[in-house]
Amino acid sequence: MRNLMVVEDETLIRMGLKVMFDWESLGIHWAAEAGNGKEALEMMEREAIDIVFTDIRMPVMDGLELMKACKDKYPDVKFVILSSYTDYEYTREAVRLGAFDYIVKTSINKQELETLLTRLLQSLPERQQSQLAPVSRLELKSYCLENMLMHEGVKPSSVDKQIFQIPFWNGNTHVFIASLKGKELDDNGWIRSLHVIISEHIRQMGRSDTALYKNGAVLLFMCSLTYSDEEIRRVQEELEWKITRFLDTQPDIIKLGGKYEWSKIRRQINEHLVHFGNDGIPASTTLIKAQEYIRQNYHLSIGLEQAAEAAKVTPNYLSRLFKQETGQSFIRYIGNLKLEKAKQLLLEGTAVSKVGEEIGYPNPRYFSKWFKILTGMTPIEFKTSNKQDR
Repeated sequence: MRNLMVVEDETLIRMGLKVMFDWESLGIHWAAEAGNGKEALEMMEREAIDIVFTDIRMPVMDGLELMKACKDKYPDVKFVILSSYTDYEYTREAVRLGAFDYIVKTSINKQELETLLTRLLQSLPERQQSQLAPVSRLELKSYCLENMLMHEGVKPSSVDKQIFQIPFWNGNTHVFIASLKGKELDDNGWIRSLHVIISEHIRQMGRSDTALYKNGAVLLFMCSLTYSDEEIRRVQEELEWKITRFLDTQPDIIKLGGKYEWSKIRRQINEHLVHFGNDGIPASTTLIKAQEYIRQNYHLSIGLEQAAEAAKVTPNYLSRLFKQETGQSFIRYIGNLKLEKAKQLLLEGTAVSKVGEEIGYPNPRYFSKWFKILTGMTPIEFKTSNKQDR
């Protein structure tokens, strides 16, 4: 799965791109979106991005400045320019800077987009395959993930911690996972102190860090390094020493060599966390609850978090459940529901302005643009066409 980020200051354009195409069918994950180049750079510090769709003219930092900033820092990222008919000179400059291609954002169609994406994916460099031996892969899945993330009944009688260093596929981004058992994990101050120690150390070495907690027992950190293998080992030893000193106990270290794709690791982690967090709740019951909540509130500004809360599950679990059970993403499901309701109201003779209000888009101009992006017709054209068919 390749990660996509869309950088565009017009919310409507971002929304239209998101719902008009089934990105995951081509193996593309809509990972992030930003309103300008500065926001995009900040997100790229936290998320490994493969493809960027960017507007050229934006406030704070425009698309050309974003491309220049990424040229040395993220050389493998592919850029597609979202241009307008008046942006010819800017588009030519973007191509000179290495943009893969450009599309005119006011006339995007699915076929053109799919053709472009197919070519782009073929041009991306192959990710390095895992060099872990089969037994090491088994250890990674069963020991690292199951034992670390699924342990229950943590007791304060002993401290058992493991540090795992797993390079990303691109060779310069690394994951450090600290599993902590039994160090009075209900003491939030203790966990925060350890988090600060590791965060400061990683910030000194790389560009960014993130953390994932599971019942206060797991800390996961990610950072980007451009060091040699020998320097990486030194970095890990320093980190282990700092944690050991803090805990005042000798850590039990398990080292895994070779390469491993972060997408696979993240998927395994999510699966374990989802299973742990939602064990015993039938998928059908969960989906029914979520769908009922959406049907009652689709005219409001609701998101995945609110629907997950209503169904009493995690957002990640609900997102995957929608895809598995309906064949649609959560966003597309709501979009299709709004669209069908809008069509129904238009066919019943409801005024265009009223239809927009009914489905949560009170701005008539915004509603008309949204409707045209999804159907290829304005609401009035849709009404006229259906009258003629009758």
